[in-house]
Amino acid sequence: LFICPGGKMGSFTIPASVKLIGSHAFYNCAKLTGTISIPASVDYIGFYSFYGCTQISGFDVNSGNNYFSAQNGVLFSKNQDRLISYPALKSGYYEIPNIVITTDPAAFAYCTNLTGNINIPASLIAIGEYTFYGCSQISGFDVDGSNPRYASTDGALYNYQRDTLLICPQTKSGI
Repeated sequence: LFICPGGKMGSFTIPASVKLIGSHAFYNCAKLTGTISIPASVDYIGFYSFYGCTQISGFDVNSGNNYFSAQNGVLFSKNQDRLISYPALKSGYYEIPNIVITTDPAAFAYCTNLTGNINIPASLIAIGEYTFYGCSQISGFDVDGSNPRYASTDGALYNYQRDTLLICPQTKSGI
């Protein structure tokens, strides 16, 4: 699947014959709704595949898929070390599992209902660009003290040396 038209409305079923969901395949499909079901046949999902899909409530992966999985509506690689996409309509607090090593670029983009502090586990060593873009309700970041790549101070996310500010939450004031 290379591209789904941005104006596509309602739910969409990915055909069982699809093996690849290309980068930007659902780019800005803001009118797609409901749960996106990934069939068993899909063996590749590119970066930014669901960027701008602001009405998706969850992901479901066919149990026969050898490459991907979903946990509570969140899309992961099969062994859950890669967090691919967090559905934009999901609300409340979310704790990144301590098995996740990487987040895809824009994995949480436009998750305006995501609230509270985001805990960055020790295992997370690669946060993709724009991962938290448009997450206007995040109050801060808490990084596990044994994380070798990231640190946090006053809720802001830094590199481990704290000489590069990576993300300052939109809700932060007084800096």
